[in-house]
Parts: sequence; structure tokens; C-alpha cells
Amino acid sequence: MAKRYKNWFFYIISIILSLIFAINISICIYAKSSTEYKFSLKKGSTISAIAINNNILDLSNFENSDISKKKDSNTLIVNNDTNLIIKTSVIDDISFRTSKNNDVTITKDKNIKKIGKNGFYSNHISTIDIIRKSINIYTLLYLILGFIIFSFAIKEIINFIDKINKNNISIKDVILFFICNFVIFAGVGYVLLLLSKILVIGSLILYLTYMIYKTKDNLSNYLEYAYVIFITIIGLSFLFFLPPLNVPDEPEHFIKSYNMLDSNSYGDKGLANLSDDVYSFVNYYKYTSMDYNLEFNSKNYLDSYFIKNSDNTHILSYRNTKDLSIIPYIPSSIIISIGRLLDCSPLVLLILGRGINLLITLILCYYALKSTPYFKKIFFIIMLLPMFIQQSAAINMDWLTNSISMLFIAKILQLKYQTNNISKIEIAKLFILGLILSFCKFGFFPITFLILLIPSKKFKEIKKPVLLKTILILTVILVSYFNNLNSIQSAGSSVGPYYTLKYALMHPINTIYVYMNTFLNRFDSDIFKGQFDSFGVYTKYNKSLFTTLLIIMYGILLLCKDDNDKKLQLKERLLYLFVTFVMILIPYTAMFLGWTNIGSNFIEGLQPRYFLVAELILFITLTSNLLNINIKNKNLLYICCVMFNFFISIFTIIVGFY
Repeated sequence: MAKRYKNWFFYIISIILSLIFAINISICIYAKSSTEYKFSLKKGSTISAIAINNNILDLSNFENSDISKKKDSNTLIVNNDTNLIIKTSVIDDISFRTSKNNDVTITKDKNIKKIGKNGFYSNHISTIDIIRKSINIYTLLYLILGFIIFSFAIKEIINFIDKINKNNISIKDVILFFICNFVIFAGVGYVLLLLSKILVIGSLILYLTYMIYKTKDNLSNYLEYAYVIFITIIGLSFLFFLPPLNVPDEPEHFIKSYNMLDSNSYGDKGLANLSDDVYSFVNYYKYTSMDYNLEFNSKNYLDSYFIKNSDNTHILSYRNTKDLSIIPYIPSSIIISIGRLLDCSPLVLLILGRGINLLITLILCYYALKSTPYFKKIFFIIMLLPMFIQQSAAINMDWLTNSISMLFIAKILQLKYQTNNISKIEIAKLFILGLILSFCKFGFFPITFLILLIPSKKFKEIKKPVLLKTILILTVILVSYFNNLNSIQSAGSSVGPYYTLKYALMHPINTIYVYMNTFLNRFDSDIFKGQFDSFGVYTKYNKSLFTTLLIIMYGILLLCKDDNDKKLQLKERLLYLFVTFVMILIPYTAMFLGWTNIGSNFIEGLQPRYFLVAELILFITLTSNLLNINIKNKNLLYICCVMFNFFISIFTIIVGFY
């Protein structure tokens, strides 16, 4: 009976997903067709707003010899009789507002219409009309193709559940589970968003709840399995539903990845020569992401899936990322280059670049959680904070910096507490991780000091273990320094409005005051609160009671006693505390020298994402037996807390951005 029910469930879900997929492909192809709106304007007419899918366009893009922008206003004035032509996808909504409506007519598909008396024209394409007009004979083929794809994906997900319950998971299973979920999200995610925001939120919550329920018995003993499920489902939710290029500095990071392996678009001065569709994509989302009040629409995504390249090219700057190390960009650059060979649209290239970074983060953090013999709770919680996941599911440097740092710290703990005889292979692994870290962000080299925690007597194959530790630390520091030499020299010799090293040396008391004032005003946000309540460039804050309760709950969880924690000696706590201090001091100094105006009483430019790794080390430092929650299986408590965290996060994203 149970097997029959399982088979029925399998086929029903496969058919539902296949149907949604078929509609998705049909709409994406249908959306390639365009509609032309011709606004016939008379001299003296004005235009106060134009919006596509509720996204207000920059009116300066429509200026020409006949239309000019009114001074100190976001209004266009028509100087001579003219026509304004706007092309959109057939599924796009458009709205147009003018103050002199009697002189404006609109021609759409050869139909001429006078603008309304209120000076406002709007054409909304309903979801039902879009689906009805997009479906054709080929939709049946997409349905069959979808059934084949999703049947395989669901079968593998069910197999993954069975393997978790049998404690028989390999890294191949982890990768396949991620890929299957990626395919499902890509195939149905944006159509569900088009149908209903509640449908998206409900589906994600239901799916995650189902996965945890089906594996709950074994997850309570293996947090690394729970982590795979969480980072996959939550990470893909962030990847697909955080609007394109809405993660901090992602436009410039995307251009670097897009540009790095292409000699035709490469610019040695930080200027990329981009095709018209890539330029339009980046230029549009780069600036719309900075509008706090802007609401996005899945129609923008559906009509961007199959955009073709044009022969026109444009120059776009990415100077702030051009000189950064290429190591964090290699995976996304390779996958984007493959996507370009397949003629994928910019949106798909971004999704692929985000996806490969998230997959590698999953693998590295899975091994980190599996490797560390102690403090699994802290690793699990920190590596599932919303800010950690946001940076992991994006194109930037943070995804690799954070995940390599987590794995390096986990390996240190493993060698200190679990390994009796440290082999040369283990030493080589540490050196490799340290070197990769040195090619990431400069401020993370202090974690190599943690190698001092490992007793020298464990290096039985090495004659001078102290020398070995010193060499590893110095190697990472020197490589980090020379890899970031241009940025360091630029900050140290900064002139103009910013604080300088010379100023700091000549005014030490005021400099210390600025640092302390910043620390006292920002510490709670940078180290904890800011990891929960913000998403995107100009953050969509969720200041609800639930978020406050969530932060308090996590604070108690991180500080309470756990059977998997290790009681630290004083000298160990001091080393952890020192590393935390240095990792906070470095971004403070970088922003003080390169971002803060002279005279400011606090350091500007700091962001909570800079302190994720420092937060992990800090909470390891603060582990104590003073707080104790009398629950038999605390791992299930941590899992429930992360689920609650996700419910709030996905609600914030979907409601805040759409």
C-alpha cells in the first residue's frame, strides 16, 4: 500500500511540474515577440512617467532633438511634433503619464486610441491571456520533455532521501541532489511567481518541510545532511528570487566573470566591450536594484530567457573589480563562457554563474561541517545565516572567501582534536586551502594564526613543526599582501576627502575615537543583526516582531551548551579572540582609509557581510556551559530554528521585491 501511494505521489508531482514547465517554455518563447507603442506627441506636451511592468524607466533615455528634460524635474517636454516609439515584449505591461492628454494619441498594433482624460495610459496583460496565447502545438512536446526531466529529478531526490535515512551519502549524491533541484527551480520558479506570490512561498515552505520530515530521524544525528538540504533549497530560493544583480556590487562582478575569458570584450582599463543585450541587462538592473521602492515582476525574467545577441556593442565600466584576484571568478567565468557558446541570454548566464558558485559553496561547507569534530552547531548556524546564503548564491568574491575560511577552520579543529599523527598530505591540504584563501579577500589571512592551536607533538613526520607553522602563516600573509598590493597602496596613500595613514599617525586620539565610536554603534548590527534583516543592495528591511524574536533566539542558541562543543582553555580563547579582533580591525581600517571622509565621527562603508567569518570565530570563543537548554536532541531544535529563519527570509524577499 505504501509503495503504491509512493508511486502515485511520484507521478502526480512529475505531471504537475511538467505542466508548469511546458507553460514556462511556451511563455518564454512567446515573449520573444514584441509589441510597438507609438505615442504621437504635439508640441507643448509633457511626459511625467513611463513604466514597464511597474518598473519606472529613466526618462533621460528618451531625450532627443524634439524631446528635452525639464530642468530640476523628472519631466520631458515635447519641443516639436514627434512620435515616441517604445518596443516591449508582448507579455509586458506598460503605463504612460502625460499632463496634456488632449494632444497625445497611442497606436498599438494599428489600433489608434486617444489617451484618457486623466492623462494616464495603461495596458495590462493578464496572466490568463499570456498563458492562453502562448500555448500551441509545441507545448505538448515541452510537456513530454518536462515529464522525462522531472521524473528523473524527482526519482533522484527520493533516492537521496532514502540514502540519508540509510546514512549512505556520497559527494556524488550531494551534487546530483543540487543539480536536480536547480533544474526544478529553473523550470517552474518564475511561472509560479507570475501566477501568485503566495504560491511560491507556500510551495517552498511545503517542500522544505517535506524534506525535513522524511529525513528527520537521521538529520538529528548528522547536521551535515541537514545542511545539504537547507543550503540547496534556501540557496536556490535566494538565487532565483533575489532580483538580478541585486547583491552588493554584483553588476561589476558579473561583468568581470563575463569578460575574463573573452579577449574580444576584455579591457585593460576596466572598460568592457559588451553586446547590446548584455549592456542593456546590466545597465537596467544595476540602477533599478538601487531603487528601494521598486517592485520587480517575473514578466521581466520570462521575456529575458531567450534574448539573442545583437551586433551592436557598448562600453561599460567595471574598474572596481578589474584588478581583483581571478581565482573566485574562475568557476562562474567558465560556466558563463560555456553558456555564451550556447547563445544563452544574460539572465541565464547570471543564473548559471550564481549556480556554480552556490554548488561549490555547498561542497566546501558540507566538508567543513563533516570534518569539524566540535562546534558543529556554530558552523551549521553561521553557514545558514541569510547573509551567508545571499553571498554564496551570487557572483562575487565572498562566496569562495567565506566557504574556504569555514573549511580551513574546520580542518584546524580536526587536526587539533581528532588526528594523532598529522601526515604530509594533511599539511599539503592546509597549504592549498591557505593559498586559495590568500587569493581571496585580503582581510581573512588572520585565520591562519589558528594553526598555532595544533600541538607541535602531532607533527611527527616534521622535524621543526614551529618553523612549518610560521612558513604557512607568512606564506598566506605575503601572497595576500602582494595579491592586493594595488588596493593597499591606494588606501595607504589616499589623498583628498578621505582619512589617510598620515592623518591617523598624526591624530591617534581622534582616530581611536572614530574606531571606538564605530564599534559601539555598529557592532551588534555587523556581527549579528545585519546578518538577518537585509537583502540586496539597498536592503529590504523586515523590522517585524518575528525578526527580533529570531535574533534573540539565535543569540541564545549560539551561546547555550551543546554536547558537541569543546571546553576551551584560556590560552585558546585568547587566540580565538585575537583572531576575531584582527579580522574586525582590517575592514575597519580599509574603510577608514579608503571610504571615510575626514571629519566623520564613524567609519563609513562597512557592511555586515564583511564579518561572517569573524562571527564564527567569536562564537567559538564565547562557548560556555553557563546556558543549558534541557532538550534531548538539540540538533532538531537547530533545524527548526533555521526553518523558521527561512520562512521569514523568503516571505521578506517575495513580498519586499515583488
